[in-house]
Amino acid sequence: MRILKYFRAIFPLMDTQKTIEAFRRSLVISNKSSHTTDAYVRCVKDFFQETGKEPDGITTEDIEIYLVKLKEEKRYATASLAQSFSVLRHFFDQFMKKPLTIAMKAPKNTRKLPAVLTKEEVKALIDTAEGARDKAILQTLYCGLRVSECISLKKEDVELESRKATVRGGKGNKDRTIRLSNELVKLIKDTVLERKDTSPYIFVKSTGKPLNVRSVQKLVEKYARKAKITKKISPHKLRHSFATHLLESGVDIRYIQTLLGHSDLSTTQIYTHVSDKKLDAIKLPGDEL
Repeated sequence: MRILKYFRAIFPLMDTQKTIEAFRRSLVISNKSSHTTDAYVRCVKDFFQETGKEPDGITTEDIEIYLVKLKEEKRYATASLAQSFSVLRHFFDQFMKKPLTIAMKAPKNTRKLPAVLTKEEVKALIDTAEGARDKAILQTLYCGLRVSECISLKKEDVELESRKATVRGGKGNKDRTIRLSNELVKLIKDTVLERKDTSPYIFVKSTGKPLNVRSVQKLVEKYARKAKITKKISPHKLRHSFATHLLESGVDIRYIQTLLGHSDLSTTQIYTHVSDKKLDAIKLPGDEL
């Protein structure tokens, strides 16, 4: 009897693991990035661990109970809750072909306006940085790259003569071309020439190994303190600042969309709410009365 109970317990687990692995394969085949694939699989695994059920036994109520637990017990932020809901909808409604979430209302994700640095603060941050590599990292982030894109940049991706670089496998697994400033071109040259390792990456540790995301986060925080910038700062804030400063300079928002690698213009349009300098400069009809 105990053996029978054991097999009844183990087979649903095996079925769940097989289903999750099949889901992972479907994400890879649909060209999802490795980061997105890992995040989706983690979410689905956590769901089944919490419910203790096999895929065919899941109901809409199970999904609702799980989401409530994430919000009330695990204190998930609205954006994280909305992401979990989106993953479960993708898994059950699209992959499993079980429309369990069709009648559910998605958590409302209230998008916050990104805080940005002024041009003066960006300059102070870069001026404070020590060495060509660190200055180049900050300048590269200020070209609109995500931190993951910055540390993945390879020597073969950069065309110094034409001041261009190809960002490969960005969000949505898409490539895009960015422009490099004259100063950044010089810094990249100095960064690569100073090194003796054979790593294909532009930015590496002193050991020659690639940098990781946390390394760059700590680097940005370190120079922000040295530059006496009191705002909460991160690598992504330099990306936000880049987009906002372009908009303030009169660059068309569709060009900014391309430089940032946004697939949807509505994502880029958030910067029209951040930048109010243009609004301040508008001459109102009432001023002429």
